[in-house]
Amino acid sequence: MKGLTLNSKSWFLVVFVLSFILLCFLIKTALGLLGIERTFLLWILAFFNLLVSFGITESVLSFCYQKSEPPRLKQLDAYPRVALLYTTFDDLFLPALNQLSSQSYPNYDVFILDDSTEETCQKRIDPFGQHYTIVRRCSRAGAKAGNLNNWLKQYGRQYPYFVILDNDSIIKDDFIETLMCYAQHPENKKSAIFQSLMEIWKPASRFARAINVEKIISNYTAIRLYNRLGFYLGWGHNALFNTQAVLSIEGFDETMVGEDINLGLRLIEEGYELKLVDVLSYEGLPDGVYKFARRDGRISQSNLQVLFSSNWKIPFFTCFFLFIINLNKMSRLLVVLLNFYFLGVGFYYYVGPLINQLYVKYNSFKFLGCNLSLFGIYFLLPIGLGALSGRKTGISLKETVKSRIIWIAYDVGVCFYIAQKVLSYLLFRTVQFKVTNQKTHGVKNRFLYYFSVFYFSAILCIVAAISPSLAMIKLPWIICFLILFLVNIWIFFGDKKHEI
Repeated sequence: MKGLTLNSKSWFLVVFVLSFILLCFLIKTALGLLGIERTFLLWILAFFNLLVSFGITESVLSFCYQKSEPPRLKQLDAYPRVALLYTTFDDLFLPALNQLSSQSYPNYDVFILDDSTEETCQKRIDPFGQHYTIVRRCSRAGAKAGNLNNWLKQYGRQYPYFVILDNDSIIKDDFIETLMCYAQHPENKKSAIFQSLMEIWKPASRFARAINVEKIISNYTAIRLYNRLGFYLGWGHNALFNTQAVLSIEGFDETMVGEDINLGLRLIEEGYELKLVDVLSYEGLPDGVYKFARRDGRISQSNLQVLFSSNWKIPFFTCFFLFIINLNKMSRLLVVLLNFYFLGVGFYYYVGPLINQLYVKYNSFKFLGCNLSLFGIYFLLPIGLGALSGRKTGISLKETVKSRIIWIAYDVGVCFYIAQKVLSYLLFRTVQFKVTNQKTHGVKNRFLYYFSVFYFSAILCIVAAISPSLAMIKLPWIICFLILFLVNIWIFFGDKKHEI
């Protein structure tokens, strides 16, 4: 719809505000029928409504718009030097290393930025030094940011552009050449990063396949909206960087665990643009749910660190998106605190007796309807929107719904763990960089994961057992969390053979 393209930001605000107001009205009405008029609860639920409204707006607008990309050349007239940087730390993925020499671009050099401390890993990398340049440091100061800055100081000014790959990044043979067609276009002189879309490389497990479906759906939305609205902040790998732009802001911030988003925001502050392009690449997935949850926890803390690290002078929509991605993680903490209040002290002294009285006074089907409304907004609506987006990408309805249910089950399971990570950062303001793909699983992380699933499933059953009248009213939630509990068990046992 060409008419919409001119006012994409205005349309986003209109759809977002209308959906937010509608959700708040529905929630207030449902709670009013249940006899719950507490203002603080309405305010807390308003935060969740912000997230739901954002998802609705993204889905609706992505159905209306065509892909939005920066202009690109049909073919290159010149071939500036490009550095291909493969970053690794005590982890090696041979398919990723073996592909580095197969690029069709004629003027590029490969650098392996090896921060490994294990001698066995270094020895596995050493043979590649016959064809590539291996760069090592005396210490791991600054983690990945320090590793990249070390290369920038030694070689940066020799290469107008560089590509960053993680140890598990997989790219096609024309990756550099295609991205350079964007970078060399005259209208893209102020663009500092050209980011490819990413999917999971050969997803084998149930969880990996579900995550990949979610990534495909996310890519469908991102390529239609992110360039229009300024939502792309930096993903840190599988992207082409303008070296001069990065050097102009003194490289990567070594105090930041989320060095990728921090770099993107600083570039935006300096007037540069970050572009998402319709070029597909791949990345690995941490082995098993626990390692993925650990990465999720680290990202939660690093995003908060970036948010509070500066008074960002960035466009409104970029700032709004930064707020939303952090609110998404902080909402887990709100869920935990809310549950401890209402299902702990609050249930016995307020909610339970009140609902029992209302059950006697009114028709129980009214309250079942109210719970169904809340259940539909916070559970069925995200599944439905995901199913519609999945159909647009050619994914079957069955596969889309299954992946969305698995993702929600994971989200419930990881709730207490993410809440603990968020609370830890808010209290102590420290983040430790830990590489995701280590060989051991934290016992504490497993306990928190199991506890989350068990808690949300069991507490509603206990509530129903204490008061039979509540069984009817809470039926949708009881069934939902029992299903999510079973889904998590299905994921864990089904994916066990894929974990290291």
